[in-house]
Amino acid sequence: MKKKLLPLLLALPIAAHAGAMPSWFQLEAGLGAAKATDVDGVWTQHNVADNHERLTTPAYLLGVTGEAYAHGGFSLGYHADYVYIGAQRANCSCVSDEAYAAHSYKSAMVGLAGSGHVQGIALTVEPGYTWHGVRVAAEAGPFLFWNTWREVVYTDPQQHVKADPGMRVGYVFGGRVERGNFSVSYRYYTHIERSTGQFPGLVSNMHTLMAVYKF
Repeated sequence: MKKKLLPLLLALPIAAHAGAMPSWFQLEAGLGAAKATDVDGVWTQHNVADNHERLTTPAYLLGVTGEAYAHGGFSLGYHADYVYIGAQRANCSCVSDEAYAAHSYKSAMVGLAGSGHVQGIALTVEPGYTWHGVRVAAEAGPFLFWNTWREVVYTDPQQHVKADPGMRVGYVFGGRVERGNFSVSYRYYTHIERSTGQFPGLVSNMHTLMAVYKF
């Protein structure tokens, strides 16, 4: 039995290489950081003394990519990625909207504390050019996302407010530098602050910088 298994085990690397996925379909995974942009006056007030936010967070992606067309140094790729770019936090001792607009920051304050996250599916096309083994590319496409937020308003009694509008559509633009299976990717996600209800989420736009590897 052992004599029969040995040739099979030795043949596995060759079979795996022969059955490798074609260039038009590869798995990819990325890890990096995200920097969110908020809107002053939405869940937080920038000018009050007691205002704290966490807008820089870890981020990751997992998806598929491939090369749809190639001619000479030019190639056209695509990406279909699940992206998690959260979770953000904010808390402040906020004044009323009227007092904030009037720069009366020492009026009666109300405590707010909340957290949320942004996640979604980025679908992009990516034209690029390869020179001396290094590919430089740009990408753009729609971003199907969920922007959720939970807030506690410290009044008497406490109020619990949530923003969970379901899936919305934004946009993503970016670029990357790639060599072999490894790349460094920058993306800008925009039109995130949207809601069909009364309350939007905290985040309006998002920057990400990731190291990405194709398998």
